[in-house]
Amino acid sequence: MKITIQIFSRIFFLGVIAGLCPACENPVKFKGDETDPQLVVNAFISPDSSLLVSLTESRFFLNNASTFNPVDDAIVCLWVNGTCTDTLQHSDAGQYVCKPHLASGDEIRLTAASPKFAQVDATVKMPDAVPFTVSADNFRQEIRYSTVGEDTLDVYQDAYCDLLLTYSDPSEVRNFYRLTMTRRTYWDESNYLEETVPFSLSDKTNNGVSLGNLIKTGKRREMASYNIYNDDFLNGSRVEIKIPVMYASASIGSDVESYMRSASLNNGFPFCELRVFLHNLSESYYLYLKSRGEAEAYVGNNLFSEPVQVYTNVNGGLGIVGCDHVSMESVRIELSE
Repeated sequence: MKITIQIFSRIFFLGVIAGLCPACENPVKFKGDETDPQLVVNAFISPDSSLLVSLTESRFFLNNASTFNPVDDAIVCLWVNGTCTDTLQHSDAGQYVCKPHLASGDEIRLTAASPKFAQVDATVKMPDAVPFTVSADNFRQEIRYSTVGEDTLDVYQDAYCDLLLTYSDPSEVRNFYRLTMTRRTYWDESNYLEETVPFSLSDKTNNGVSLGNLIKTGKRREMASYNIYNDDFLNGSRVEIKIPVMYASASIGSDVESYMRSASLNNGFPFCELRVFLHNLSESYYLYLKSRGEAEAYVGNNLFSEPVQVYTNVNGGLGIVGCDHVSMESVRIELSE
C-alpha cells in the first residue's frame, strides 16, 4: 500500500512539473499600444551639392523587419529664405533629389507630405565655411608588432607626423564643428587610393582647452567617432589643434634586421596627400551626431539605463535635416624610396 501511494505521488508530481514547463515557453506579450507609423525625413544639405532627401515610415520597436518601408508618393519642397525654389524629383525607393543653389546664411526649410501622412517640415540655417591652414612636422617612424594566430608575428614600420590646424573661430555666433580626414596614396599625379584616416584629439588647443575631452562624449568614449565639438570655450579666439597622424605603413615580416637595411615606405607609391576637412555644422546636425554617439555607446551595455533619445528636428514626424559647410586643406608628403 505504501509503495502504491509513493508511486502515485511521484506520477502526480511529474505531471505537475510537465504541466508547468509549457508555461515557461510562452513569450511575454507587450501590453502597451502599438503606435502608428510616422513619416521619417533624413537630409544633409551642403552648398553647391545635390540634395538627397530620404523618406521612410517609422517602425514599431517590436517589429522584426530588417528594412523600413519607403515613401514613394510624397511631394517634397525646398524653401530658401521663404520661397519655394525646388520641388524634388522622385528618383529611387524613398529618394527625392534636386540641385539647389545655396549660400551661407540662407534659411532652408524642407516640407514633405503624402496621402498617408500629413505635412511635416524642418528649418535650418546654412552656416559659414570657416577657413583654416594646415601644416605637417615632427616626422617619425615606429616599429609595431602584431600577432596573427598563435605562432605568427607580423612586424610593421609606421610613419607618423603631426598636423597643425589653425583657424580663427568667428565671434558673436555659436559654431559647431566636426573634423574628418582622408589619405590619398598616389600611383602617379592623377591616380590614387583614398582611405579614411582614424585619429584622436588629445592635445590641448593654444588656449588650454582639451579638444579630446570636448569631442569624445559618453561613458564609452572610445566608441564616439564623430569628432564633433562646439566653440563654447573657443568663441572668437585663434585656435591651434595638433593631430598625430599615421600617414604610411609597411609590413616588415619577421626578419626585422634585414628589412631595416633597405626599408621603404612607398610600396610603389611616390607620395601621399592628407586631406583635412573642417565642417561647420548647423546646430541640428551637431545635436543629432552627439545624441547618436551617446545612443551607440550604450548598445549591448547598461541594459537597464534610461534610453538615449536621438535628436530630431522634424515637426510632425521624425528624422533629421542638417546643414554642413565644409572647408578643406591638404598636405602632400613624399614617401621614402
